[in-house]
Amino acid sequence: MAPLEASGADLQVVTEPGVKVWLNGRYKGRATSQEGGRFFEKLPPGHFVVKAQKDGHRAQKKSGRLSRGLTTTVEFAFEAATKRRATRPQKKKRSKRQRRAGLRVRSAPPSPPADIHLDGQWIGRTPLTLQNVSAGAHRLELRRRDQMLAADLDLQPGARARVKAHFLQGEVLDETRGEKVVVASRRATPGASVGADALDSTSQRPLELKAGGGWRVRYEGQPDTDADARLRLEFNPKQKTITVFLGDRLPGVPIDDLK
Repeated sequence: MAPLEASGADLQVVTEPGVKVWLNGRYKGRATSQEGGRFFEKLPPGHFVVKAQKDGHRAQKKSGRLSRGLTTTVEFAFEAATKRRATRPQKKKRSKRQRRAGLRVRSAPPSPPADIHLDGQWIGRTPLTLQNVSAGAHRLELRRRDQMLAADLDLQPGARARVKAHFLQGEVLDETRGEKVVVASRRATPGASVGADALDSTSQRPLELKAGGGWRVRYEGQPDTDADARLRLEFNPKQKTITVFLGDRLPGVPIDDLK
């Protein structure tokens, strides 16, 4: 019998439950008692960087190299928080506005609505839009009857994340990516740049166009998304500009009302 080939390298991160873990810059969730921290398998051999952070403590980083067929172990220990460290989170409140994000949660099928828990706290039922969520790592759980779906979120400052709990498929889907507004001018040749970038839902920055340019605005998003509920236009007669907004609860009027 031919010897079995190792499928990859394994990594054991040893730390206490609840500690947040990042691997090579990507958030991987919180440590659990079942895994003795976090356990990763079938990783590609080579250099790795692990970051761990416990609430109220400074983040720690460790790096090394993974070898095929072997398990590499790294350990993180956090001392009890001192009184001085306990006051540090209060300093972040000064820049709270810059550290906020938006979150839109819905379920499929939409009825009956699902209970939403964020970081262990009940915050409402689907569909729900939150405009003032702290940026960073969060644990999202959705419960309906005897079903429970969960996902680890990493909200970026200023971003608007959109997720859908699909109870028929048994998973939480990320609807943030792939949603954008494409703007073109009737006076421009197909594919030509008109000096305006595509607007996507991960940014709160609106798109401003000069009126009278013969603009064509096209929404590209999820197949079951109502573009009229996501896209708004606002005309400024003094400055002769048209501002395009993409997201939830926006100013302006629906695009169909301007036809």
